Formats: sequence, C-alpha cells, structure tokens
Amino acid sequence: MVQQKINYSYNLIYLKQLRSIAILMYQLHALDLEKSLWNHYLKSGTGTLKSNESNLKVWPKDVQTMIQLVLSSRTSSDLDQFHLNNKYCYRFVHEHLRKFDEKQQQLKEQLIIKKKQFYGYTNTIENSLETFIQKNSKALRFEYEYAMKIMEFDYRERVLDHAFEQQNPTPQQVMNFSSSYCFLNESYDHIDKINSTSF
Repeated sequence: MVQQKINYSYNLIYLKQLRSIAILMYQLHALDLEKSLWNHYLKSGTGTLKSNESNLKVWPKDVQTMIQLVLSSRTSSDLDQFHLNNKYCYRFVHEHLRKFDEKQQQLKEQLIIKKKQFYGYTNTIENSLETFIQKNSKALRFEYEYAMKIMEFDYRERVLDHAFEQQNPTPQQVMNFSSSYCFLNESYDHIDKINSTSF
C-alpha cells in the first residue's frame, strides 16, 4: 500500500515534469511558426520575398492594420508628427522579430533547466515529445502556412499591378484589366471564405 502511494507520487511528479517540458517545446515550435510569418512580412516589405520578381517593397495588409491600431491609441499631436512610411514599417516588424528572439532565448533557457532537473531524460523521450508536438500542431502549422501563401499571393498581385502600370496602358486596357481583376478578387474571396470556415 505504501509502495503504491510512493509509485503513484513518483509517476505524478514524472508526468508533471514531462508536461512542463512538452509545453515549453510546443511554445518554441509555435514561436518558430510566428517568426516565419514575421520574416515573410519583412521580406515582403523589403522587396526580397520573391527573388525572381521585381524588388517592389510591399508591406502586407496585416502589418499596416497592426500599425494603424497602434496609432489609433496615440494622441492627435503624435499623429501629426507621424507619417506611415517604409522606415516605420521596417522598424515595427524588426522590433517584433527582436522580441520573438528574446522570448525564444528565454524559452530555450527554461527548457534546458527543465531537462537538467528531469532525472532520466533521454534522447528517446525528447524524440517522442517532438513527434507528439509535430503531429498535434498540424492545424497551427497549416494556419501559418496559409497566411504566408496569402501574403505571397498578395505580393505577386501587387507586383503584377505595378508591372501593368509601368506599361502605360490605354483606358480600354485599364477597364479590361479592372473587370478581370474584380472577377478574380471575387473568386478568391469566395475561396478564402470556404477555407476560413474549414479551420
């Protein structure tokens, strides 16, 4: 009876330690996905998202919206001094990436400590936890991959718009392009609604 209670207590402590390690590993995995998205934002804004296309600098709508939300909390005198420009967008994204790096370093340090405190922690246990996290975070990974693909699509679309404008199109060509563009946007909006309900 006493031995059973000791075994139960040991197993409970073992599971709590294992859970805390798994949570830290998951947080690192989720942070890596978010950093990938923000690196995509940076590449889009610096014109390096697609190397075979023009070096057009396009800050994604998500970044612009976040900046506008930050700005809406400022006073009107602050807004008078502020102009949404490329430099500010770059700093905004770069600052987020810096914060992600800091958080990632903190989580890694915590993980190292937890692993050292866990008696009997092996590579087999680590590999099992990594496999578990990979399998159980597919929806999260798909969500970030989807956001990056949408951003790439928007970037390509802006590059094509820019290239079209550089050709000095006639009014008839602009009208044809606009009607085709509206049709495509409606189709993609419909697809986007379908995809967003499936998550």
